[in-house]
Amino acid sequence: MYSGCGCSAQGSTSPKCNQFGVCECQENYDGARCDRCRLGYYSYPRCVKCSCDPRGSVHQFCDPNTGQCNCKGSFRGLNCNRCRSGYYGFPDCQACKCNPAGIKPLPDGQLVDCSLSNEYSKIKKKILANEQLRTLSLSSSPKSSTLSLPSAKTISKT
Repeated sequence: MYSGCGCSAQGSTSPKCNQFGVCECQENYDGARCDRCRLGYYSYPRCVKCSCDPRGSVHQFCDPNTGQCNCKGSFRGLNCNRCRSGYYGFPDCQACKCNPAGIKPLPDGQLVDCSLSNEYSKIKKKILANEQLRTLSLSSSPKSSTLSLPSAKTISKT
């Protein structure tokens, strides 16, 4: 092993290199000096593992600088785990069938389409879950119950 090779302190396992000047890299680093992220990792010098959603991404690799995954046609997001504009219902991401005449523009001029229902659906599910919990806790709370019995007559023998 040779020293003084310029091995990256973050990416190499040692400051020494082999006779060809190649440093030994940690698992998530690559290059002769371990000074870049290995394929499937991004954001040197941290080299974070890509987390591309297999349902929405073309493959498991991402942009080495930003971490942006390569999304299939109807997907979006850093990890391709959301439907792109004009689509709804992740992970199936079906095309919206909204009538363009009925789409209302936002104050900034952007058109609202059914893809916003993705975020709305998540919020709605949380609200419904909270309401179900509230209903369940009310229905399982102790209730006062009255038991009516027929009144007994006293019969006296005389």
